Amino acid sequence: CIRDRALSDRDTVTAGGEGRVFGFTSDDRTRSNMILQNTFADANGTLLPATVDVEVLDRRGLAVHRQSYTLQAGEYLQHNGFIIDYGLGTISGGALRVVVVDPPPETSSGGVLAVVSEVNGADVDGTNDGRLMPAQVVGFAPSP
Repeated sequence: CIRDRALSDRDTVTAGGEGRVFGFTSDDRTRSNMILQNTFADANGTLLPATVDVEVLDRRGLAVHRQSYTLQAGEYLQHNGFIIDYGLGTISGGALRVVVVDPPPETSSGGVLAVVSEVNGADVDGTNDGRLMPAQVVGFAPSP
């Protein structure tokens, strides 16, 4: 995904919100890594923890795996080869659904930035070129 601006708070998944990363691949030529950056802060600027549910969707939009991550205040988490670690084999045209499940207090700011980095040259030689695909914030997740 090519952006003509820097990422900002409006690109983060906020409390009760949902974001989606579309169109990544993980196979013998391409490795996908997931990045979650927690930027939640209270009204005084103190960073807060957050819990995030991540669902991997196949190209038909069907959920094939769900994983929960507890992020510490300000934590940057990079899960290299997450599709392989989840035991999903290969995936083409995949998507992530990212939901913040335990919202911080209403007076908070920030959110969770979700990104997939896709690198050409996993097991089969490639160019080692990469691309970053940040989540598109699509609104608020439905209540359970």
